[in-house]
Amino acid sequence: MQIGIAQVLTQSPPDKLYVVLKSGQIPGYPIRTLLNGPADALRVHQTPLPTPGSWGVVLFPAEDYRNGVWLGSYYAQNNTAFNSTENPQDDYYSHYSGFWSLLDESGNQSLNFPDGTSINISSSGTSPATTRQVVNTDQTQSSVTFDASHRVSSTPSPFVVSIKHPTGASATINSDGSISLNAATSKKVDLTNGGNTASDALALVSLLVAAFNEHVHTDPQGGDTGVPTVQWTATTVESQVVGVSG
Repeated sequence: MQIGIAQVLTQSPPDKLYVVLKSGQIPGYPIRTLLNGPADALRVHQTPLPTPGSWGVVLFPAEDYRNGVWLGSYYAQNNTAFNSTENPQDDYYSHYSGFWSLLDESGNQSLNFPDGTSINISSSGTSPATTRQVVNTDQTQSSVTFDASHRVSSTPSPFVVSIKHPTGASATINSDGSISLNAATSKKVDLTNGGNTASDALALVSLLVAAFNEHVHTDPQGGDTGVPTVQWTATTVESQVVGVSG
């Protein structure tokens, strides 16, 4: 068995790398990455491959260079993506896409996407500040802010945020900022504010507007008949509704 230090040259998805050993030797066969978790025909935890330039430790069982295994990466210099923290229980993840997440020892969790979308389940409800480590010109190390402008070169267009249920119910924030709520067939949407509940309130307003605008009024004096000359809109009705009580 032989263990060595190597640097990634190229990636060979889904689970292999081509490397150069610290001695300068380049194995002729790809190096498999060690998986953390199950590895069978149905179950696997597939994680991103180390990027070219990354340093790590490789193992060659029985000194067989045809079956090398990448055991893990490590920093060979002091420029790192580590988030500054004195808490050893923090679970921090920074992805190539610009996505990052943080789960701290108190259970506060923050999920942050490259378009600017964030989901925070925490005491503050906001995304915490993050940092990374750099080497200064005088060779000292310091922490610098690691914000969205450093994670992605160009912010993508807003993503769609969607939750879908097997019954057909769904809640969606569309890329233009509009929100869609859909209940399953024959079910309703309940909105509660201050203890007052409005069942299918949005749908009822829409139906009310449509019914008013399409109603044909018969003049008992024999005059003109037809739909209202001044049509309602959802905005008109919304501006007049100050509360709904179930």
